[in-house]
Amino acid sequence: MESRTIPTGFSRLTGGAIFLLLMLMSAAPAARADAGSSKIDSFEAALTGGKFSANFRYRYEMADQSGLPEDARASTLRSRLGYHTGRFEGFSAMIEAEDIRDIGDDDYNSTTNGKVRFPVVADPDETEINRAFIDFTGLPQTRITAGRQRIKLDNDRFIGNVGFRQNEQTFDALRIDNQSLKDIGATYIFIDNVNRIFGSDSPMGDHEMTSHIFNVSYSGWSPAKITGYAYLLDYDNLLALSTQTYGLRAVGKHRLNDDVTLLYSGEYAHQSDFNSNPAGFDHDYYHAELGLKAKGITAKAGYEVLSGDGTTALQTPLATGHKFNGWADKFLVTPVSGLADGYVSLSGQFMGVRLLGAYHMFEGDSGGADLGDEVNLLARKTFRKRYTAELKGAFYEAGRPVFGLTDTDRIWMTFIARI
Repeated sequence: MESRTIPTGFSRLTGGAIFLLLMLMSAAPAARADAGSSKIDSFEAALTGGKFSANFRYRYEMADQSGLPEDARASTLRSRLGYHTGRFEGFSAMIEAEDIRDIGDDDYNSTTNGKVRFPVVADPDETEINRAFIDFTGLPQTRITAGRQRIKLDNDRFIGNVGFRQNEQTFDALRIDNQSLKDIGATYIFIDNVNRIFGSDSPMGDHEMTSHIFNVSYSGWSPAKITGYAYLLDYDNLLALSTQTYGLRAVGKHRLNDDVTLLYSGEYAHQSDFNSNPAGFDHDYYHAELGLKAKGITAKAGYEVLSGDGTTALQTPLATGHKFNGWADKFLVTPVSGLADGYVSLSGQFMGVRLLGAYHMFEGDSGGADLGDEVNLLARKTFRKRYTAELKGAFYEAGRPVFGLTDTDRIWMTFIARI
């Protein structure tokens, strides 16, 4: 079985944080030993009275991509086992191991197995520590988390965990969340390393960086929650990805009557080169969405633009890209022409099954080139709160033969068990 080499970022942040936790925990009962053993018992109870977690996700993915000689068939199982301690003196700790294996058909390009005649299914075999962190809640309305952790901000458009893939994206980071001011939530994150979905055998498996994340939201205005952010990404080696992004986001809803609710959101961001990035650019991001929810059915229409100038384009390398611009994942990297995505979706419940359908029309932001269209379909059913079965499909038809875009169909069958 493969094992993952622990990256430098893990040893600096996660290893150091856990060592500090152990020192603080062990010092506290020792300092109060004269008062009796109750504190020692509390410490032991925190260690032994935590919560175990187990999660297993089996997936069969099929992919047919024009221009490649063979279709992909990927049968993979992701297994996670974790333990989160109880809280002692404001501290708790969590560790979670993860294993991804192909257990049947392995006719696919995992990005590390060399099977390039097949379409990419980015779920390589991997065994790793998925999460390992400590957190501290001893300060009023504040949580401090240090170590390898899952990070999701707002709708994951700029910072997310790519949770759809078997090996999720996690961060070696220090995070501080504060809610001491009424209706205001503030988050600061220092990111030292990003553990990406491609695994340790890929040269793109880790992104080492010195990045600062700021996210502040205000929920005291009834029409909408307002969020402002500044994402300063400074890559150690991939200098072309070093960017500074400043944005403002508003999300709200308004009840029109007893049966109908209006949903709306809008977002604008500006991105430019940062620190040692050799390029010079200024790009804009726009996203507007309107929806109606009535009797359990939700209809939405939206328009999203990631601008480009023909040489560079706005990029979101830390996003949960699979959630945006179609599930076929044709635009995880924005084309240099930029991308404009007009879409509609319809979702609801039928006999306990969640159903969703969406249609996307893609164009280049610069020049308006036809970049194709895509249909997405999903059916999901949860049983007894612990088991989920899902059938999902993405059907992309390329427009002009530019940027290497090709017709691609993908189908996923997934079963999840949580213990």
